[in-house]
Amino acid sequence: MHCHAWGCGKDIANADNEAFYLIGNNSHWFVNSVFSYIQRNVSSFLPNNKKDCFTTDDFFEFFYWALSTSKEIDAVVVLALDAPFSANNGALMSNICEFWVPNKFTINRIKTMNYNLRINRINKSVYYGASVNPNRRDWIEEFDYALETGSPVLFKLVPSAQHIDLTDKRYVKFYKKLSDNNMPLLCHTGPEYALTEGIKHMERDEFEKLRLPLECGVTVIAAHCAAPVFPTDVNRVGEFCRFMEWADREGLKLYADTSNLSLSTRMHVISEILTGIPSNRMLHGSDFPIPVESTPIMPSPFNNITLTDYLQILATSNPLDRDVVIKRAHGFSDATLSTALKVLNLPDK
Repeated sequence: MHCHAWGCGKDIANADNEAFYLIGNNSHWFVNSVFSYIQRNVSSFLPNNKKDCFTTDDFFEFFYWALSTSKEIDAVVVLALDAPFSANNGALMSNICEFWVPNKFTINRIKTMNYNLRINRINKSVYYGASVNPNRRDWIEEFDYALETGSPVLFKLVPSAQHIDLTDKRYVKFYKKLSDNNMPLLCHTGPEYALTEGIKHMERDEFEKLRLPLECGVTVIAAHCAAPVFPTDVNRVGEFCRFMEWADREGLKLYADTSNLSLSTRMHVISEILTGIPSNRMLHGSDFPIPVESTPIMPSPFNNITLTDYLQILATSNPLDRDVVIKRAHGFSDATLSTALKVLNLPDK
């Protein structure tokens, strides 16, 4: 329930048709590294003549192949990601926008993927994850467009990259609209290294800021279990587990997702997540197309990976399946693969 749509468009005015992804001169050096890392990973699955420069269509062909050939995954949620908008005047902050996957673009691509699955008689589904920045002047219109046109199963925010302070009382109307429409909020928590504004404003992604939407009745899914990305990051997983216990005592609807937890640099917090968060509170996510590493995750005294597990990981080429196999080897319950059925606003529950 955590896969990203992708576009290779360089014209922000044409984002509805090809999305927008432009790493510029003002981008953090690490963001450039992440972009190159993802590009190499996607290109490795494409024909040789596409390796140097793949298009938006190439990416979605790769995505369709990954889902249609997966032995583990029957459905995915493909996420839009709204642009940063000013909290002061609601204007598009085009000068700092590196990645914008509009709702219109995502809806159209999902329709195409589902159509191709049907005509090829592949019994799998693609669902829509909307994204509306509440700083927009027209956030109500954009919310209603997403709701009426795409039938979303959740809404997604990355507060740091989108310049959103979740504690701002001005967003109460936004939270109430989510709650009234039974729309879960998937919200990034923990360090964000894929976007420059995420690196600059990591404090906006602190999990405590989820308190206000929770108290407004929103079902909240904390992406990545608030896990650090690198051992040098502050590890607040234990605090997050206690925050989840608080939410449970208060009768609030807080979940976490497992997206990108197969990253080798997060192995040191896996046992803490497994012991601190019940499996029925975790939803499976991959963070596709963020690469799923295999060779660094080797058997050692510091993890649960056996030699058999390791060989199976190496033998699994499908990136969606490899993510599942790695997490299974770490000890994540297969129950996390179906928790989304209870939590998301699926049209065919």
